[in-house]
Amino acid sequence: MQGKYVKFCTLYYVIPFHYGHDESCPFKETVEKLSHDPHWKHHAIQEKDCDLHGFIVDTIGLNASDTSNETRIGYCFDMVMEPMRMEISCYDKTQAEIEIKYAGVYLFSSGIGFFYYQLKVVSEVTDRELITIQFSLKETANLNYESAKGFERGYTLIRGGDEVFHLGTWINACLDEIGVETCYFAHRKYKSVVYPDHALVFTGAVIDGDEEEIVRDAFLLANGMGNGSVLPSDLAGDMFIPYQSQYWLVGDAGCGYFLKYNKDNEHFQKSILPRRLLYNYFPAYVLSLHQSYGLLRHVELIESQLHGDPAMYLQPDRELAMKLNKHQILINAFLLKSGYGSISSSDSINRFYTYASQRLRIPEHISSLKTSLDALAELEKREYEEKVNASNENTANALGVLSFLTIISALLDGTNLVKMVLQDSGEPVPMAHILLYVAMYVLILRISAPALASFIRKAVLGKNR
Repeated sequence: MQGKYVKFCTLYYVIPFHYGHDESCPFKETVEKLSHDPHWKHHAIQEKDCDLHGFIVDTIGLNASDTSNETRIGYCFDMVMEPMRMEISCYDKTQAEIEIKYAGVYLFSSGIGFFYYQLKVVSEVTDRELITIQFSLKETANLNYESAKGFERGYTLIRGGDEVFHLGTWINACLDEIGVETCYFAHRKYKSVVYPDHALVFTGAVIDGDEEEIVRDAFLLANGMGNGSVLPSDLAGDMFIPYQSQYWLVGDAGCGYFLKYNKDNEHFQKSILPRRLLYNYFPAYVLSLHQSYGLLRHVELIESQLHGDPAMYLQPDRELAMKLNKHQILINAFLLKSGYGSISSSDSINRFYTYASQRLRIPEHISSLKTSLDALAELEKREYEEKVNASNENTANALGVLSFLTIISALLDGTNLVKMVLQDSGEPVPMAHILLYVAMYVLILRISAPALASFIRKAVLGKNR
């Protein structure tokens, strides 16, 4: 296959999933378990290679060896494993030797997780061959993995000379080691087994080609597309180009960083760049993914818990108002702890993070979700308050009538009292009794008058309306 040679490349594959049930997830329990599991170890970064803010490194547990910090929203663990080397045979007869170097998992308190693994292409390949390999390997379900013949995206992985290796089965086994029930956002079921349908790609590549060829390769690799894909007229239109001959592209299918090969700068491109991608840009991408999939998870929960009939929201309901308020609190708390204006002291990393968030349409998703939820919650709260006020008004009206009758009764009693005092026959009424009746009369007036006044005022206002 013709094409330009890829000088260096770094490939990461990311599997988004959620764990736990509804709003609750066993975050602390799972983190504590993995901390003592010999199959996993806390991720450790090289501080000299990391330009992320210290609080970012700490809050997502990139360099944490303890689990006692209650303010952390996430942890990163590496899987203890030996590199796995295998041969890949793709649908178009592309063949190469590849190696899964290591794997890890990000776990967040939001119930969102990302399993990831780094893959190295051991063989020397052209850009066209790398595009085919990327296009094939992102299909982790690969249900026709036993034979690549006749299948558009089929591929076969052979390990150890004759062992057929299936990525979906391996990913399932790795997540089983976590010891908690997980659910893939994108999945496919085959013979009662659920597999991750596809992976998000994170590609870093240095390509020996002209600008037009690099832009084409960047578009296909970052989107996990094949060589025969139909391309838009403006390939570079959605790209972030921080410096000359450097291209970033983020989309729904993945992310990629691409650089034109420069022999004079080979040491940086071969040795320094891969570490910068791993310790800076990949975590920045994961932070963006966490926001994106966290919002998607909240949408799923709202869809499953709130009524589907719009007419139901016309009836004031205390339970519904509480549900809406609960989702408001959860979403606001999630956004407060997962969104950042700055994540690094490096301008290029901050710009990439902002670009990734925009390309994943996170601001639009936040605005759409919060605007709809806040408006509905406010309307439901108002409807419920009006219902309560109407009930209170009815009670006040009843008290007003009762107060009116009480005052009339008190007046009659007062009249009788006067008659008793002024009567000529018989013994006079004791002064203590008279004072007692007067005190009771005044007390009844003091208690009843406000309710009666309120009743009269509302009656007049109601009549004027």
